[in-house]
This record gives sequence, structure tokens and C-alpha cells, in this order.
Amino acid sequence: MGNDKTVDAGELVNLTAQTNAQTVNVSWYAQGSSIPGSGLDIQVQPLENTLYSIEIEEPGGCLLSDSVWVFVIKANTSVFAPNVIKPGSGENGWFTLYASSGYVVEIEELSIYNRWGEQIFLANGIAPGNPEKGWDGTFKGKRLDPDVFVWQAVLRMEDGSTLQKTGDVTLLR
Repeated sequence: MGNDKTVDAGELVNLTAQTNAQTVNVSWYAQGSSIPGSGLDIQVQPLENTLYSIEIEEPGGCLLSDSVWVFVIKANTSVFAPNVIKPGSGENGWFTLYASSGYVVEIEELSIYNRWGEQIFLANGIAPGNPEKGWDGTFKGKRLDPDVFVWQAVLRMEDGSTLQKTGDVTLLR
């Protein structure tokens, strides 16, 4: 199957086995567990480092096997947070987090704090890239004056793990 491969989280990768042997049966495995696939080619989308193996049975019952590691890069740069919002300006009017496809499943918690550490916004279980579920620059229904606010988020990743991110956002009027 060749050399080990390295891919970004959520990226599709083709695995191809080559043999001159006549095949009776082909079985694929990920980390030792059987996975669908009966030909010499499969397409996988690993979310974590995974060892893929193939077993090829010849007509006489002899087994051939090979394996390859697919290493997954989980880059933090796949999450983006705006550093300035201006409510009422359309596209930049709300604060939320954005993420690359196949990286972040959900923003489990998004909190915004003022300069005194008071929590002024809390949202749970929102989809990344959905600004209307994010912060609109208000607190208790009142527009806040321009200032810098600290945000904290807990993200649920595609592989089930969580990632904590923090930053600040400037509110303009």
C-alpha cells in the first residue's frame, strides 16, 4: 500500500493495494476492526491517526497482508473568530466562531465577558458559522458601548474530543 500518509482532519484519502496474486477474498481493517471494502481500493476519512490493513486470500488459502498508517493533522487554524463586530452592519454584526468543514461539530458553550469579568452572554449547543445564534453586542436587551470583550468557547470536534479557545473581540458602534 506504499508509504504512510498524512492528511488534514476530515480529508478523504484513497488506499490502494497492489498484487500480482489472484485474489479470492479481500478484507480491510482499521485498528484491527473489520471495515467495509472488498476490492483493492478503498476511500477513508479518518478523524484520528489510524492503522489500515488489508488481507488478501489467494486460491490456495495463502494470506497476503499489508498495512499503512494514516496520520491526521488537527490544526487549530481551522477555527476562526472575528476580532471586531459592529452590530447593525450586516455581515459583521454578530460574534460567533467559524470552522472548516468536518472539523468542529458544535460550539458547546460560547461565553462573552466584559472588562470586569462579568459574563454578559452565554450560548450553548450552537452550530459554527451561525451568526444569529451568536452575540449581538447587547446585555440584558441593551446596546453596549464600544469596548473590548473577552470570549471563551468549548468546541466539540468531529472526533468527539473538545477544544477550548479564548480571545477578545472589539465592539464598535
